[in-house]
Amino acid sequence: MIRKQTIYEFLRKMKSLHGMEATYTTEEIANAVGAARANVSSDLNRLFESGQVEKVSGWPVRYRASLAVLTPMPETGGDRSPAADAESVFHDYIGYNGSMSMEIEKAKAAVLYPLNGLPMLIGGKTGVGKTTFAKMMYEYAKRADRIKPDAKFVAFNCADYADNPQLIMAQLFGCVRGAYTGLEEEKIGVVEHADKGVLFLDEVHRLPDTAQEMLFFLMDFGQYHRLGEANITRNSMPIIIMATTEDRNSALLATFIRRIPITVMLPSLAERSPLERLALIKRLFFLEAKKLNLVLKIDQLAVKALLAYDCPGNVGQLENDIKAACAKSYVTCLVEKRDSAAVSVLDLPLHVKEGIKNLRDIYSDINLIATSLEIDISGSEKSLKKSENHLIDIYDILQQRHKEYSDSVVDRDYIRHAMLIDVEAHLNNLADGPGTGLLDGQGIDLHGDNVLDYITEDVRVISMRAKQLIESGLKREFSENCRMVLALHLSKAIARIRAGKDIICPVLSGIKHEHPDVFRVASEIVGIMEEAAEIKVPGDETGFIANILECMFSRSDAEALCGIIVICKGVGAARTMARVANGIIDKECVHWLDAADLEQPPELILEPYRQSLEELKKYRSGVVMLLESQQLAGVASAVRERLDTPVFEIFNISTSVVIESALLAAEHKASAQQIYFRLKELEQGFIEINEYETIKTFGGETKKVILTACISGCGAAVRLKKLIESEFEMPANIEIMTVDIASVSALKTRISQIAAVREIICIVGMDVGLEMGFPFISAEEFVIGNGMHRLSRILSSHNVVKNTVEIRHPHEDTKLEDMFLSGKYLGSYLFYLDGEKLAPFLRECVERLTAARGEMKSGKRIMLFIHICSMTERLLIEKNGEPPQKAAPDLIEAFKPLASAYNIVIPDEEYDMIEQILDLVLNK
Repeated sequence: MIRKQTIYEFLRKMKSLHGMEATYTTEEIANAVGAARANVSSDLNRLFESGQVEKVSGWPVRYRASLAVLTPMPETGGDRSPAADAESVFHDYIGYNGSMSMEIEKAKAAVLYPLNGLPMLIGGKTGVGKTTFAKMMYEYAKRADRIKPDAKFVAFNCADYADNPQLIMAQLFGCVRGAYTGLEEEKIGVVEHADKGVLFLDEVHRLPDTAQEMLFFLMDFGQYHRLGEANITRNSMPIIIMATTEDRNSALLATFIRRIPITVMLPSLAERSPLERLALIKRLFFLEAKKLNLVLKIDQLAVKALLAYDCPGNVGQLENDIKAACAKSYVTCLVEKRDSAAVSVLDLPLHVKEGIKNLRDIYSDINLIATSLEIDISGSEKSLKKSENHLIDIYDILQQRHKEYSDSVVDRDYIRHAMLIDVEAHLNNLADGPGTGLLDGQGIDLHGDNVLDYITEDVRVISMRAKQLIESGLKREFSENCRMVLALHLSKAIARIRAGKDIICPVLSGIKHEHPDVFRVASEIVGIMEEAAEIKVPGDETGFIANILECMFSRSDAEALCGIIVICKGVGAARTMARVANGIIDKECVHWLDAADLEQPPELILEPYRQSLEELKKYRSGVVMLLESQQLAGVASAVRERLDTPVFEIFNISTSVVIESALLAAEHKASAQQIYFRLKELEQGFIEINEYETIKTFGGETKKVILTACISGCGAAVRLKKLIESEFEMPANIEIMTVDIASVSALKTRISQIAAVREIICIVGMDVGLEMGFPFISAEEFVIGNGMHRLSRILSSHNVVKNTVEIRHPHEDTKLEDMFLSGKYLGSYLFYLDGEKLAPFLRECVERLTAARGEMKSGKRIMLFIHICSMTERLLIEKNGEPPQKAAPDLIEAFKPLASAYNIVIPDEEYDMIEQILDLVLNK
């Protein structure tokens, strides 16, 4: 990477992290990239001339990445700068381009900051790898030439001396002879040892207040005193990295916190994606393979258990559990004199085997990614799968599983769960169709021609009769897709019986007692099989068929797999967001909790919501907790303790985030973990969890995005997204993202962050004066003008074709307004109100506003219509709003007819939003 590209990349990443405020002087940039100031100045001028950076007026001149050009510059060869070479430090760090990408960017910014960097605090639970991360940043600092190659990494655990303030200060800063009783010689402290290197203070929350105060001078001025040495000032300039497992605001002095501008939060193992956890498992097995000098073969079920078990000790505990399993397998390897060690589920510690039970309830992605592994000492690994090009024989799998583990009395309960998981995974593969791994590399299309290769005429007749029997005997609808799944299974069962092979069903007794009606119908289907195919069907096959029926019913009946709760400060905000989302999906999917008074203990805040919290415990995959801000961390912790289920937290949420969560849960049956990672992707722009998967799926290209943008806070952006989805079939490399943020400046910053990591094709939304250099289609033009046609033309260059292109001819302004207020178009922005009844009140509101504030163009009047639609529906849900105290009288007067007709109270915050929109539209 040449120097000019390094400069551009630095500015681009800083803008992605800090938004429009990411401006830097020439000297600051030179220090950050490790280059001479004169050379940087020359490069910045060339980048400015090409439009890749912009200058911010003032003295000295500051630079930032351009709004219009936020895609990475291509590699052009040449000498690599120290900052570019330093990037290789992160390539082996799992999550560097996934859950940790933004945290690494913050840490790099702290290390690269001029002089001796910025103090950095690493937060996270026990075992997440805080020390490992600190050492990685030390290595980065060396390679980026921020510290010398021989600079020291000095670690100090503050917990070791926490009970003795005098001793801890002596260890930190050193002390002179006689500083305390018994000290007969001078002692050098860790601060002095770390000069011009890295000082790592672990468990920093255990520092006493006096020691925190002494660190102020080191952070501010690079100066300190040895204990007992009041008249001599010493200098030390280390990069200071601290770590804690506690909440920084409750464990450290406020004056100390103010001196730590960068906080890096490391995710727990539960907060990492299944792909990242799988990568960690592979890495840890590789390290053991090197130690043992053996090839390791890990059974698929063992991999699944490691992916699914509750691991509160995080990566540290995962490492120890894998070591224990490898040690047990190694003993067997030595006794039997093998050249490879096989790790099976029997080798896992007891608490890891509990993951097998969890598999049925959580982490639905695991069955898709877990395979048997073979890892050799060179570091190469391969996933072992069946290569036969035919239907997977679930009977053979279960027979082998039963044979392997039937002698283990201790593990029979786990093996029964394992066999049940195999059965359910097999049924889900059948039901999910192409790409599920049912066939090696391709899968079966239940409605395609190749399905006839597996279903004979007699099986087709049996399945048709079974369908009739199910619908009459159980009074349940049995879809054609379900019938095809059943037919595929029956085909394999009949072939196996005719070949004289065994059939073992591990769930026979369970299904018989838990679902007797289903078992009875399954028995009748077996009778049909015996009559039509002229065979004797083993009793265990009845259990198989009953399990298939129950699986199909549970799939069709399934409600949301996860719970969602919104928590906001004050009264009404959380309830409003939840009810808007529930109204859109027409289900009570989202729960809410209004934390009216944060001065109260969390237990008192939660007390009125006891029943709601009890309901959240029923969700199989856990709960997604959507929190307004970090101030609610204490309430979140109390909720987590009460739920006794996996909880995933997302902070700084908006209405669109709540709606997106509800749609994922209700319509896509996403698990709590899947929703969490989807929301993290939205929060950070675009993060690919696995670089290989990105290249394989999208050819290594940056993923493209269409943004629907709104500042109403009521879901208008989601409505626009649905309109686009109804008209276009988007390919995998183009996504529609909603951005619904209640201020123009925040909206601009959010779009800039997304633009730094994705290619924005266009923005569709309210015209609030974004002027950001991307194609823009206003909401009013999109709904009633030629906006859809414009979008179609933009997308045609990306090989996306509209279902039917309808070109709307220009209308007079009055006709455009009439069109919008008709039931057809107004309905696009209403979830449940009657558009024809609301339209006259919308028109009267805007006419009164026009009379009071001045003329507006018709398009801008339509933007007000859109906002008032969302506002009215939201206030109808929230019936107990506070009457306005500060709103302008002319605004209150303009909305009187609407408020009276719909019996709503419009509070001050709503009038503030209308004032913002009026300022925008009247200045156009």
